[in-house]
Amino acid sequence: MIKVVPLFLLLTALGFQKAGAQSTWQNLDTVKAPAAYDHVYSVRLYGDTLVTSFLLFIKDEVKNHFHDEHSEHIYVLAGTGLMTLDGKTFPIKKGDFIFVPMQKRHSVKVTSAVPLKVISIQAPWFDGKDRLVVK
Repeated sequence: MIKVVPLFLLLTALGFQKAGAQSTWQNLDTVKAPAAYDHVYSVRLYGDTLVTSFLLFIKDEVKNHFHDEHSEHIYVLAGTGLMTLDGKTFPIKKGDFIFVPMQKRHSVKVTSAVPLKVISIQAPWFDGKDRLVVK
């Protein structure tokens, strides 16, 4: 059975709303990373008890890690990279959408001259504590 998702739900899931008393639209093309930052610059877009969405700018890489209690969706907005997910490595580029099940190890190495710019959607609500680095 095909499930139809209303457009406003899809846009909300992709992080186009901000948390707060009133929902607002945000054009992610206007969000820029500062001139200087270490490794990853993160902007929290929206969150409640069920989900948190972030806009991430990745300069060089995200080390191998996993989330014990979270699943993650990643949508690539700009840049290219090599992603490793559950032991398999594959190229990623603008327009790619990746699902990372909870407890699956994943990492990414940037291969473009520009940082990777991605939307990361974590479910349930994510405060960063469930990011377990693999040594």
